[in-house]
Amino acid sequence: FYFLVNFSLAMLNPGRILEEEMTRYAYYYSGLGAGVLVAAYIQVSFWTLAAGRQIKKIRQEFFHAILRQEIGWFDISDITELNTRLTE
Repeated sequence: FYFLVNFSLAMLNPGRILEEEMTRYAYYYSGLGAGVLVAAYIQVSFWTLAAGRQIKKIRQEFFHAILRQEIGWFDISDITELNTRLTE
């Protein structure tokens, strides 16, 4: 019954069906765009989290490598340079 009513209305106003289809596909594309936006946000968040964890691990390894140096190495090296290297 819906098809017959829809078909008869389409004969009276042919642009109406086209407008309904365009509106439906516009909603599909809007939903797809929102999904892509959410997926991109999640992707960037996880990459940032992974980078932060790697930086933390690299700094810890560098700090432990500094602590394993002999005493004479600290006499030669500048302390402010070590702080700068750890925070960069």
